Parts: sequence; structure tokens; C-alpha cells
Amino acid sequence: MIGLTSLETARLAAFCDGSVAPTPCDMTFEFHDNNGNTLTQTAMTLQPGTGGFVDFTFDRARLAAVPGQIDPCWTILRGAAQVSLEIFDTASQRTRILINWGDRSQPRTGDVDFGVAALTNSTRAA
Repeated sequence: MIGLTSLETARLAAFCDGSVAPTPCDMTFEFHDNNGNTLTQTAMTLQPGTGGFVDFTFDRARLAAVPGQIDPCWTILRGAAQVSLEIFDTASQRTRILINWGDRSQPRTGDVDFGVAALTNSTRAA
């Protein structure tokens, strides 16, 4: 479980690796709650050699709709991409957690999922 406080942001990022497949990467970035409901979803096309990201921030309005956990994931529909999840302090931009998904930094295609991460309004993981 990864605690995300009102002072933090969760960021899904991807880099389209043109060396593996010289085509653009069609991506969908998603955050789901622990029931599988979509909290936010963004589709984008990344050109080879470029990157993109989507942020999810805690707010009190979402807390009522989110029963304590988020499930960050991507779908890579075309191309090959390297992806990561970062949790950072919104004000200082200091990274608390960075998870690079991949096997020896190899680009991926298809669904890429992380485990669930906890959302709270006042606790901070040590």
C-alpha cells in the first residue's frame, strides 16, 4: 500500500521508445478505485522519442468517491513504451516513491498495471 496525502501527487509517466518500434505509441493512462471504477482517464499519442504523463491529486471531493485505494495503470495500444509511477510532494516536488515498471528497462506493450495505492486525507507513510 502506498499512502497518498492531500499534499502529494501520483504521476503516471511513459516514454515512447522509437528504437524498438519506430511508430508512435497510443497510450491510455488511468487511475481506478479499488472497485475498478475509473477515477480519471487520459488517452494520448506519443511520438517516438517523446514522453507524457498524467497526474492524480488527492482532494476532499474525491475522497468520498474513493474508498481508500487507487489502482494506477496504462494501456499501450500501439508502439512500445517504458512506464513509471511516481508519488511526490506537490509543493516541494520532492519524490517520495518512484517505481519504474519493466524487465531490465525493456519497453512494454499492452496493459501495464501496478498494485493498489492507499489514499488518506491526513496520514503520511514513513
